[in-house]
Amino acid sequence: MSVAEFGHFVLTIAILLVAVHGVGYLAERLKQPRIVGEILAGILLGPFVLKLLAPTAFAKLFLFSPGSGTVMGFLYQLGLILLNVLLWS
Repeated sequence: MSVAEFGHFVLTIAILLVAVHGVGYLAERLKQPRIVGEILAGILLGPFVLKLLAPTAFAKLFLFSPGSGTVMGFLYQLGLILLNVLLWS
């Protein structure tokens, strides 16, 4: 992964974190659990909604290099594991 690709990767993670915290905050304001908003943010920024509504934005955000899929896939799986640990504890 080159320096430019790593910078883009960090920017992508930052955008995801801002979206998750923002939608989580909105969920709390609507008297819903924060985790509901965080999961909703993941759905909105994922391939189901963002890729359908704005495929160019999705490609620029997530498909910036051939190796990015491997790294993002690892982080997705790690996030699912941590979510399950959080929900089952």
